Amino acid sequence: LMDRLDTKHELLPAIGTPERYKVLEVVQFATTGLYPMLDFKPEAYRPALEAFAREQANGPLLAHVEYLLRDGRSFVMGDRFTLADCFLIFNLLAFVESDPPMMAHLSLIHI
Repeated sequence: LMDRLDTKHELLPAIGTPERYKVLEVVQFATTGLYPMLDFKPEAYRPALEAFAREQANGPLLAHVEYLLRDGRSFVMGDRFTLADCFLIFNLLAFVESDPPMMAHLSLIHI
């Protein structure tokens, strides 16, 4: 769908380029590493899962996000906003709501 809508490849680089696979790698990280902790919350387990999600977000998951934004870059791909940044922002916003210190980390992505 992105290839049809984003014909200039501004959000998702062209097929076959290394940049495309880096963006897809980050999208996969966001959908498998961050999103499951936000979505699967049966009422009986909600407090425990929210505590675990905060612990993970402030630990290894956040460390990976900081790695992705290393060297003071504003976006995952350096100087341009891509689909990878969309997925990171969407998933990190949920943590900001329940854990205000996450706002500092979210501010690393300048939009």
